[in-house]
Amino acid sequence: MSQFKPKHITIFDLDRTVIDSDHRTPYDNDGNLDLAAYRDNQTHANIMNDTLLPLAKLMQSRIAQGETVVIVTARRMIKSDYIYLRKNGLKTAYTCSRDQLFKRFDNETASMIYNLNDANYKWHWFNHLQNRFPLASFTVYDDHKGVLKVAQSFGFQVYDAISVNSMLADFLDMGFEEGFAQGLDAGYLDGEMSAIHQVIEFDSRAA
Repeated sequence: MSQFKPKHITIFDLDRTVIDSDHRTPYDNDGNLDLAAYRDNQTHANIMNDTLLPLAKLMQSRIAQGETVVIVTARRMIKSDYIYLRKNGLKTAYTCSRDQLFKRFDNETASMIYNLNDANYKWHWFNHLQNRFPLASFTVYDDHKGVLKVAQSFGFQVYDAISVNSMLADFLDMGFEEGFAQGLDAGYLDGEMSAIHQVIEFDSRAA
């Protein structure tokens, strides 16, 4: 991927964005991943019981069309996570996760980033990606308001995955799945999603 100079990069979070893993994913009161408790439930069987959220269709389509898609997740990924992504058409060439920190940062920096909360942790990945691909524009799908605020501070376009998934679920429940898939294949979704997406605007003075 370092050989490429993409014009645009789409960043997807995993949990509560494209994958429903709530049966095994504990969060604190601020919506941050409880990493220690998460690892206790990180078994192959539990991972294989995850299900896909509506936004997974968009991610699958972007990947299938050869667009540059990056995962930025708070997970510490194990082999079973990567197997699940591959089986479901969600595997990307570039994954930013806790297990990848020591490949992208020096040991001292990686150790520091590892234990940060989600927003601060992902700040470092967003900064890394922007420095690595300075000519690219970015779009981020994430369920965490704090992460979206951080992404917006980089000038990235951001979408609240909770809102988008809810709207897409209503759309699909009305029987439009075939049309939705055709729209993805034909590349129409960028225009159509303006009626579905809710862009999150943040007050720059907010804490």
